[in-house]
Amino acid sequence: MNRESLLARHAFRPVKGFASEQTQPQYAPDLRLEPTHLEIHAHLHIAESAANCRVITTVVCRSPGHRTLTLDAMALHIQTVSDPDGHPLKWTYDGKALNVIWEHPIPLGENRRVEVQYRVEEPLTGLVFQRPSPAHPNRVLLATTDHETQRARYWIPCVDHPAVRTPLDMHIRSLDSHEILGTGALISSTQHDDGTRTAHWSLQRKCPAYLLCIAVGELVRCEGGQHRGHPIAFFAPPPYTADDLARSFGPTAEMLDWMTERLQSPLPYPKYYQFAAPGKGGAMENISLVGWGDRWVTDERLHSELGWVVDLINVHEMAHTWFGDAVVIRDFAHAWLKESWATYIEVVWQEETVSLDEAHLHLAEKARAYCTESDERYARPIVTRHFESGWDMYDRHLYPGGAWRIHMLRNKLGDSVFWAAVADYLEKYTDEVVETDDFRRLLENHSGQSLAPFFDQWIHRPGYPKLAIQFQHEPEKQRSRLIIEQTQEDEKKGIGLFDFPLEVAVENDQGTWSRYSIQVDGKRQVLSWTSDTRAQQIIIDPDMRVLFQMKFQPGLDMSQRSLEQAPTVAGRLQAIQALGRDGSRAAILILEEAFALESRWGLRNEIARALGNANTYAAAGALARLLNSENDPKVMYSLCSAAGQYRDPRIAQALNDWLSRDERPYRAASEALTSLGKQHSSEYFSTLKRFVDDPGWWGWTRMGALMGLGHCRQSEAGAILRRVATNDAEPEQVRNAAIQAMGIYANWQDRNQRNQICEVLSDLCRDPIYNVRTSAGRALLSAGDQRHMHTIDTLCRQLALQDIPSFQRGKDRLGPDREISQTSALAETVSRLNARVLKLQNRIDELESDQKQPSPEMP
Repeated sequence: MNRESLLARHAFRPVKGFASEQTQPQYAPDLRLEPTHLEIHAHLHIAESAANCRVITTVVCRSPGHRTLTLDAMALHIQTVSDPDGHPLKWTYDGKALNVIWEHPIPLGENRRVEVQYRVEEPLTGLVFQRPSPAHPNRVLLATTDHETQRARYWIPCVDHPAVRTPLDMHIRSLDSHEILGTGALISSTQHDDGTRTAHWSLQRKCPAYLLCIAVGELVRCEGGQHRGHPIAFFAPPPYTADDLARSFGPTAEMLDWMTERLQSPLPYPKYYQFAAPGKGGAMENISLVGWGDRWVTDERLHSELGWVVDLINVHEMAHTWFGDAVVIRDFAHAWLKESWATYIEVVWQEETVSLDEAHLHLAEKARAYCTESDERYARPIVTRHFESGWDMYDRHLYPGGAWRIHMLRNKLGDSVFWAAVADYLEKYTDEVVETDDFRRLLENHSGQSLAPFFDQWIHRPGYPKLAIQFQHEPEKQRSRLIIEQTQEDEKKGIGLFDFPLEVAVENDQGTWSRYSIQVDGKRQVLSWTSDTRAQQIIIDPDMRVLFQMKFQPGLDMSQRSLEQAPTVAGRLQAIQALGRDGSRAAILILEEAFALESRWGLRNEIARALGNANTYAAAGALARLLNSENDPKVMYSLCSAAGQYRDPRIAQALNDWLSRDERPYRAASEALTSLGKQHSSEYFSTLKRFVDDPGWWGWTRMGALMGLGHCRQSEAGAILRRVATNDAEPEQVRNAAIQAMGIYANWQDRNQRNQICEVLSDLCRDPIYNVRTSAGRALLSAGDQRHMHTIDTLCRQLALQDIPSFQRGKDRLGPDREISQTSALAETVSRLNARVLKLQNRIDELESDQKQPSPEMP
């Protein structure tokens, strides 16, 4: 099959579970009148959640005689539309798009300007206002933007697509006492007689609408130093302090120094500011003004647990300065050229500033996240045009899945060629838009290699290799063999065989290592080598160069030796996974002993995960013992999470004991409470109830207690969840946790009780807070009651366009209404049987162990 037909078969067809069969391919817009400059005047009235605005868009004619410009503009109160230079025009507006039609055709290459005056009031999204209210009297005045992927249109008339990039001039007016931050450099700050001030921010480089940003209001400021003359500063509203900001974002200057050296590219923008605000989820790479959710602002306790994650996010968003901001994707089909790159730079930063082991552990986590989505939800090509919303592309395929492809390209080309090509790519395409083929061709120019086969199978086709590996030693033939079989083929999903080199490291009985290479290019391959004796260790892909998942059980002796002595993290990870899959008492004991001796917290996390997945009585006991012996905050979360895989009295008691500590890491405590709720024991209901009102930082612990109540199946839990979910005086994130827990709780109720819960969730789908509405909608889908699915249709009319498809798909996935009481009873029976199986399994292990003991000698 030639390349064009292959692409047509895989990249240009909808993927079930990701997009509907009716989804049409998405492309960049025509730019016959291309915007070349955006001038924004916005007078913010934060106390009213409103703004009076004037936006002037300059366009250039690329198609002779064209005279119509369409601007995305959602629910704006438009007052006038005019040409400041006097050219006559007409306009129409339907609440979604503003059509501007000049009376006379525009000559090729000539500029036109259109000025739109309008008012925006309580915008649905894009521009988020915060103000005091009776429920929250201590809130400060704050207005921040969050535009990804296509939400600028909810307060700015613009061509809201990454292919459209313009220089910016923003004149933002608010109270004189406010910080007024914007994209670019501060040109002037002008005070007015009415107690307001206008700040003029200007960016001369090109910026798409989704990357422009403002943050205005009562903000605490923390200076972060400078990077080669570029100022660095951090901001957040009270009650956060400058110390909190310094603790959270302090390494920024050092990271910028490292990144500009690694990429061989200077910081392209005049400053590097960051702000944190309530109501945001993760972080957003706005040009020169990165936005964060305030969940990532840490106190000392949270920083000991999550500071390393905040650092990774910081590096990720910083990498977007080059990959996504300076070099912009032409359309969302190529979003991997920004998100996969930013994710991979996290790995490179760990490799060069922490250790190669740390980078490989991070790569292993990325592989697991991507493969889980590919196996359990859908397998799509990294590049596809079949998506219903650009936002749908931002999944695990895009972040870790694409990052792994970049890692493989780096290994294929070698560091010297790869990084030189990357520096050239950034220099050549800064201030331009790119597609995947631009990146491929540049790599080919530097390497002299034809990379179309690699891109076809790894970028334009779905799936990844799954390997079943068997080891055989044949002493009579003085030979050892590895039989490698690819098992991932699925014609319906378009997943075929892969062609890739695979390296194998083998330790012989003398402790000497040898390496062998094989080209895996078919269904079944055999790697043979001469060997008088059985190998002591076998490590597949010891340097972690290729993305795959495998099933390989070399035996307890090999796995134990690799866990203790493997020279690379890959060998230790493979041993942990093999021992976890084995699950026997002997294998679990090896893992437990290794946990106690392992100095690297990342590997202890992997052992905890393997014990959680083992699903054996012995593994549950090991987790219970380890839980209260571990003191590293970065490991406690993994242990608490793994404990939630079991329903076991030893686990329940260990979790309860752990929660009685005087000080507990917040995130780990949250997970411990969730796992405690999964024990379904009334004995610990009082513990869950006690933590519902815990005053800890940002509500982390409270959210875990609420999730635990959602899982616990105690009748009293429903009233507590409802109280928190419907109380608008609660922090938004705490309410959302209670709402999510209600969706879980509903699944274990009889039909009438489930209906009552869904009625509350349906009411919350009309909540004035956007994130509360979406949480309620997801909880309704989780509850799965068809009688309330009409509420999802109503909810979709209150959502941003990019958020609607995921709710529609969720509704479509639900089958006919079911009698939940029957489902609940069946699940309860399965849970109880599983607990009994674990106990029987332990008894069998004990009997087998007794049989292996030597018989006592007769006198």
